[in-house]
Amino acid sequence: MSTTALKERAWRLGEGVHTWLTDSSGLLQAAVAQTVENKLFLSDDVHFALQDIQRTVTPGVLLDWAEAAKCEGGASAVNKRVLCLHAGNLPLVGFQDVVACLMSGATYAGKISRKDPWLLPSLLQQLKQDKGFDDITYSSSLSSLKGLQANMVLFSGSERSIPEIRKILEQKQILAHGARELIRTAHSSLAWIPELAPEQLSQTAADMAKATFRYEGKGCRTLTTAFTGHDTRELLQAVASAAGTSPYIQQNLLGRSLPPLLKYKAAFCEAIGREHVVIGDRLIQVSEPEVHTEGLITLTGGTLEDCRAYLDKQGGRIQSLYIPGGKGPQPEGVECEPLEQAQTPPLSWKPDGTDPLKWICSGGTI
Repeated sequence: MSTTALKERAWRLGEGVHTWLTDSSGLLQAAVAQTVENKLFLSDDVHFALQDIQRTVTPGVLLDWAEAAKCEGGASAVNKRVLCLHAGNLPLVGFQDVVACLMSGATYAGKISRKDPWLLPSLLQQLKQDKGFDDITYSSSLSSLKGLQANMVLFSGSERSIPEIRKILEQKQILAHGARELIRTAHSSLAWIPELAPEQLSQTAADMAKATFRYEGKGCRTLTTAFTGHDTRELLQAVASAAGTSPYIQQNLLGRSLPPLLKYKAAFCEAIGREHVVIGDRLIQVSEPEVHTEGLITLTGGTLEDCRAYLDKQGGRIQSLYIPGGKGPQPEGVECEPLEQAQTPPLSWKPDGTDPLKWICSGGTI
């Protein structure tokens, strides 16, 4: 894609997103209302996601991302079909993939999640109607995409679902022969919390609470375990205090109760004198790290080397490693992110370590 075409596309896409957000057509308002009325996501989370898009997505940001991803070089995405299999665990979780595909100049085909069936289509409809993005096809059913012959596929979801999805894609000839795959299956995220000065403790604890509880704790960027060089009891109490004063947690989560497995774990903590707190339907305990139990957050005393060893052991299950402020000691060779941006990453963040725009622009060869 030429520089001129790239700039024009970035501007048109940025303006399209702005038009969708200002919502003179009413498309977004209707999608939000349906989503909230059907209790698919908390109203607070839907508006949080939309505010983050409004804050971070502009034509300039899009162009910077495209230039960093080298959309002008390598294998051209123009005349390529890209299938995006969108997850539905968070509102608008597929937004980045949509933007990456359209920025690249490829033809977008989306399998919309039945768990989030209105929000993303409202954007896609807006872009088709007002900004001339005719290279858009989407459906909530893979059967509707039969014979698509896509050259690339982006998938975000559970490892367990991959074999069945591949079977369906093959049976219905949705992918072309030799199609490239970008599969993201990370489960949750990890933090390293160093020893903190008193003036740092409350802010870091507040950032940990946001990273842990926003979006009901369901995202791959959700903080589910942390290693710390700080006193674990003091840090646990600070996180509990921050959670107790958070309007989001108070209004949406405190009325919930622990599921049976976590009730058992909380009772076990009581029996053996293990430090822990219960906040809504989530249990935070001081123990060995664990990322396998939904609703459990672990806080582990240890060193930075212990954190790195755990990260290496978990491999693809960990999405991101956070550190307060994004500064200070961090494991060599690991790209750490600021803890305070856990739920508000930049548009160009790299799910499972891969920039989706760069991947598409390279023809799926990186």
